[in-house]
Amino acid sequence: MNWINIHTDTLRSEAYLGAEPVERATWLNLMGWCCSQENSGIIVGAADWPDRKWQQLCGITKEEATLVSELYRLGTNGDLTVSLYPIDKQEEVLIKRLTAKINGKKGGRPPKETQAKPTSVILDNPEEPTLQTVKRREGKEKGIERKEKEKEIPTNPQGEVLPHGGDFTESWKRWQRHRKEIKKPLQPTMIESQLKKLSKMSESDAVAMIEHTIEKGWQGMVDPKETNQSQPIKKQPTASSYKL
Repeated sequence: MNWINIHTDTLRSEAYLGAEPVERATWLNLMGWCCSQENSGIIVGAADWPDRKWQQLCGITKEEATLVSELYRLGTNGDLTVSLYPIDKQEEVLIKRLTAKINGKKGGRPPKETQAKPTSVILDNPEEPTLQTVKRREGKEKGIERKEKEKEIPTNPQGEVLPHGGDFTESWKRWQRHRKEIKKPLQPTMIESQLKKLSKMSESDAVAMIEHTIEKGWQGMVDPKETNQSQPIKKQPTASSYKL
């Protein structure tokens, strides 16, 4: 931790107020060392430290570190425990650092503030978008939805809503060009009537009828099935039909 988080109640505690000034100063130096090491207020193997090491690391003497005090104590196992250590703040810092690491950020420092560009919106909390962002998002969604609906309904440059897509669209364009070539352009009422008739047919049958009519050079649409049925069936001559 880069900061010593000492609650004001700690400085009003019985252990702190009842300690001598040298104990308070020693405790504060020990607290600073433990916070920098994030060791939960326990210096392992402190009994074996020489005086010089105490002075270099903690800024106190070995004699001061081994004083009998309620603010810190040297245990029988050789470890020194610092009382009133802010263990909750240490856990909070560790959790923030771990979260930042998972999110791909180095250390536990807060990210630098990013200056938003005029055309962009940067949110402090993505889960709470601004009203402007919500409106922009809804506009995009409506635009996408409108485009998808337009794709579902086939149309041609003249704006007619066609009953089928795919090959039918191309055949219908060819039919319009054919009518213009024979000097009989389609009129709105005729277009409505023909599309209504074609909508009752499957796409393949509708395409077949348009192509058949264009091939024959006719002005009106005729179903090729009806054409074949209307043609007279040629009978094979029999022996009785020849005159002797």
